[in-house]
Amino acid sequence: MNVDCKRAAFAIATLASCLLSSAVFAGSYMGVSAGESKIELGKPSFDTSFDAKKLDLKDSDIGMKVFGGYRFTLVAIEAAYVDLGKIEGEQGTFAEASGFSGFGMLHLPLGPASIFGKVGGFVWKNEASLGQLVDENNKLKDDGYDLAYGIGMMFGLLDIDARLEYEYFNVGKFEDVSLVSVGVSYTF
Repeated sequence: MNVDCKRAAFAIATLASCLLSSAVFAGSYMGVSAGESKIELGKPSFDTSFDAKKLDLKDSDIGMKVFGGYRFTLVAIEAAYVDLGKIEGEQGTFAEASGFSGFGMLHLPLGPASIFGKVGGFVWKNEASLGQLVDENNKLKDDGYDLAYGIGMMFGLLDIDARLEYEYFNVGKFEDVSLVSVGVSYTF
């Protein structure tokens, strides 16, 4: 094989590789979001001798997530790592949650903007403590898998999208866990 044929074969192989990788990754996106997370811990299910009114673990913190997915025309799949922060109450009480989410999404395009809804699951772990109200070393740790859902809006310019969304997570014994966030994503 002469030098010109080798160059032509190399150029064709390179072009085919670029086209194949663009076709595979077209529609893929990655991004980050941050915002206000709300966490509310329910009353303990075991019998305790303290005044439950002192257990006020309902507060907000800064939550964040790193996400990626693949968007088809109207449907997308998305996965994320979500850190919902930590809330603290009186006398050493606290609660925190984090985990991995996976969603199926449906987009409704409105020009350069779109609204979306998503439903999926959340593989979570949480930790809470009733602090000095019961036993300072008595930490409640749990993990599991539950339903998660959300709604949002995104506005895109070129390959960059700005997002505003609300997500609700079922997390074990916690009564209310949600995240309102703003973020940015890049589409490959």
